[in-house]
Amino acid sequence: MTAPPASQLRRIESQIEALLHQVNLQTRCCARAAQLTVPQLHTLLALGDTPRPTPAVVALLAGLSRPSMTNVLDHLERKGLLERRHSRNDRRQVELVLTARGEALVGDLRRPVRATLEAPLRTLDADQLSRVEEGLSLLQRALDEQGA
Repeated sequence: MTAPPASQLRRIESQIEALLHQVNLQTRCCARAAQLTVPQLHTLLALGDTPRPTPAVVALLAGLSRPSMTNVLDHLERKGLLERRHSRNDRRQVELVLTARGEALVGDLRRPVRATLEAPLRTLDADQLSRVEEGLSLLQRALDEQGA
């Protein structure tokens, strides 16, 4: 396989950075509106995607250290958005569960971020969407293979 030209790589990197910037702006806006920090928002979203995870799993998904995760979980628990429960299988293990209020908030938080991506995607035809999906899948596989 021939290496791609450096100029093409820079254009792709620039496009990815612009997309990430848009999503990050929307994420910060959502966090502020919900009176959450960005780490708290990422933690809630990770909890919404994973049934009964442990704090260590959520820390990994949210990109936080375990000590930082403990602080974030304490705040979210005080706000009534999550509960810590002992595992049914191993009482030494703590699992995290969103409260009804936490689940509702996760749904509310996802809508604007998804809308940021969905609106421009709706302007594409089926062939264009397939190409976008294929390109993103290729990039994801390459990142997974590198362990990024």
